[in-house]
Amino acid sequence: MKTVGERIVKARDQKGWSRRKLADTAGVPYPTLAGLENGDQQTSSWVPAIAAATGVSALWLASGKGDMRPQVAAVQPSQLTRFDADKVEDTVTALLTVLRRRDPTATLSFEDRIDVETFCEAYALLEELEDERQGREAGAVIADLVAKREERRNAREREQGGAGQQAGGADRGKAGRKAAGA
Repeated sequence: MKTVGERIVKARDQKGWSRRKLADTAGVPYPTLAGLENGDQQTSSWVPAIAAATGVSALWLASGKGDMRPQVAAVQPSQLTRFDADKVEDTVTALLTVLRRRDPTATLSFEDRIDVETFCEAYALLEELEDERQGREAGAVIADLVAKREERRNAREREQGGAGQQAGGADRGKAGRKAAGA
């Protein structure tokens, strides 16, 4: 399989899913998924989400390298005590390298669920790597994970800001009705 689109179709077909089902399950916009599958797009920050939804290796899906199926189970935040210290350091270094290309003051916080999820996804990816060549290719996938992290943070901020504005708007509405004698 030469393209990411061919690999996505294979992973989707093995699940017996329609394109719509995969888009909904992975949280990927349908036009983005269609563009990837049709070859209109060759890469996307959504590749890790598609890999997670279909249960295939993010490295394989992005590059065709390595095994289609991950060699390790998906890592959950509750499994942090099982992490290898050297791999934790490598993962944090890889993530911070990409983050700091965008923002020299960027940090990771294990108190932030989005950072923990991003770390776990990157750690699982690096666990799959067999050699340094694949490690260099994984840089693109880690960059995608960082982009997805930023999208999740922005969505969270919009949700929190929207909830605050709605609550504030409701308070202003009550105050306005009281002032008008309602």
